Amino acid sequence: VTRADLEIFLPPIGGCTVLIFGDEASIPDTSRPLVVRVHDECNGSDVFGSDICTCRPYLLHGIEECVRAAQAGGAGVIVYNRKEGRALGE
Repeated sequence: VTRADLEIFLPPIGGCTVLIFGDEASIPDTSRPLVVRVHDECNGSDVFGSDICTCRPYLLHGIEECVRAAQAGGAGVIVYNRKEGRALGE
């Protein structure tokens, strides 16, 4: 952009968000259940529910399984990579 009167906001790309369900101290304990889902961000499906991509059902299933593990005394971890997986939602 070569116009000084315009400001552009670009969201950060990259990094990740980690969501932990249950007691994080139980993660290294092999006698307790642990569920992990690594998921690439998909705005079209995760946020807007687009049928172009099938990412959202996998994320929702991962969250459900993480909650089940936490309720059973273990933990669940969602690693949410902050990038558009296959660029379908851009």
